[in-house]
Amino acid sequence: MVTYCTSQQQADAEMAEWLKTAPGTSMPNNYGNQCSAAMQHYSVALFGRPWDQTLGYGNAIDHITNASEAYFVKVWNDPNNPNQLPRPGDIAVYKGAAPLWGGVYYGHTGAVESFTAYQQTLVQQDGAAQPAQLFPDGNYYSVKPAHKGTFRYVGDPFVGDIRGWLRPRWQKVVYSGADKRGYGSTTAVTNPGTTTGKPQAPVVTADLWMPGATRSPQPGAVNLNTRLPRRAAWHITSDVDPGKVQPSFSGVATYLKNAGYCPHLMWDPFTGHVEQFYLANVGARALKAWNEDGARHIQIEVLFSRGAYRDGKQYWELKDTPLKGFAQIIQWLDSHGIPRTWPMGPTPPIGTAGRRDVGVWNSGAGHYGHSQVPDNDHTDPGLFPSITEIPVATGKGTATATTAGDDLLEGLLSMDQATFDREKKKPGTPAWHLANGRDHAAGLTAAVKALTALVKGIPASVLQAKVTRKGAGSEGTVTQAEALAYEKANWSQDRANQQKIIEQQAQIIALLTEKKAA
Repeated sequence: MVTYCTSQQQADAEMAEWLKTAPGTSMPNNYGNQCSAAMQHYSVALFGRPWDQTLGYGNAIDHITNASEAYFVKVWNDPNNPNQLPRPGDIAVYKGAAPLWGGVYYGHTGAVESFTAYQQTLVQQDGAAQPAQLFPDGNYYSVKPAHKGTFRYVGDPFVGDIRGWLRPRWQKVVYSGADKRGYGSTTAVTNPGTTTGKPQAPVVTADLWMPGATRSPQPGAVNLNTRLPRRAAWHITSDVDPGKVQPSFSGVATYLKNAGYCPHLMWDPFTGHVEQFYLANVGARALKAWNEDGARHIQIEVLFSRGAYRDGKQYWELKDTPLKGFAQIIQWLDSHGIPRTWPMGPTPPIGTAGRRDVGVWNSGAGHYGHSQVPDNDHTDPGLFPSITEIPVATGKGTATATTAGDDLLEGLLSMDQATFDREKKKPGTPAWHLANGRDHAAGLTAAVKALTALVKGIPASVLQAKVTRKGAGSEGTVTQAEALAYEKANWSQDRANQQKIIEQQAQIIALLTEKKAA
């Protein structure tokens, strides 16, 4: 005989147990681990009935329309009501960030685990996540297990706007004794604007661009799951077989950019040169799966191929290279709150599969090799140099914590004027970008215009005069016109890069305005 809950508290406990135990579980339907598949499983677990009788058919976007009101209270989003917030256990239904096949919005859905005034964390699956597997219908679908993701209510770049929430009717929830197993009020969020479980890690006010790195911003940044621990993931490029010469830095970097596989940093241990592709507060794309996992998840690709020649010498292990710039990278990772530890243990030799424990991955902050990341199959970086013998940096760049939560926007929202005025003077901080980015871009625009006007007034004979290059490409000669064109191109590129920052700032300002109005 089925027993049903006799109170909201009992139902909360049942939902809390599912939210706690579902991450790491694979919940497929005929199309793999889709977001709707996870909510189908969730509905069956709650009500003990086939999901088509409770959640109903349709894509994720359709659930709030098609779900049975006998089992759910439908809470449609009211954008004019800032006090309308979800409850843990609600099924969130998003419109989707953009139309997909056939111009149709498919949406996104997941169960609310926690929330703040402007975002919510869902236990979810993602039909677009890697790894993927071939299914009987001849298509590849995601097989990544359930995991957590954090999304804004409005204008989220990955899932769009919230349509509303399906709130399970507690009288219909099957009672299994979850409250007697320790779930319930101690594990559920009941105070709007707060989260539960492990306390959030503090904001780390460190440089989002690594000092001294060449900046090469790339599209496709990944939205991080900030509820998971801070981590760094190490790769090697492995470009050639043993006995061959290591390809150039620029060639490998160009390949990564064209293929869309960029890490945060690409580092040459022989010269110390570092190129950065993504800010530290977003995810990169160098892993086959799990790029989004961590309040920080900074990925470093080392220009190194085992057994390749460099400067006439053959190197078999990364630790045998000069490691120029290694200390600066480790100290920068320190500043982002990533501890100097290897939760899975030391990285194994190349060609040896490392430990890939999902439980450790979800709970352990620190450094990981590509060989230790769950659902990945690479075995790099091989034996790794010591990270504990590097001196700890002092002064600028050292991590400092506030109590604003683990979101940089939340840190800005909570700053008083005096703190903002102080922070905006520190290059690389969110306040600095917000205060100075527009002025810098405007200055670059004026510089390009001034250069163009200047060139128009120079006689052709002067523009054709030969000059000798200095620095890179020294000893070569170019015309004055070529030199000026080169400078103009550099400024134009810098202006384009700044435009990307301005667009990010516009989103910040919109959120600040929305928060103030609320």
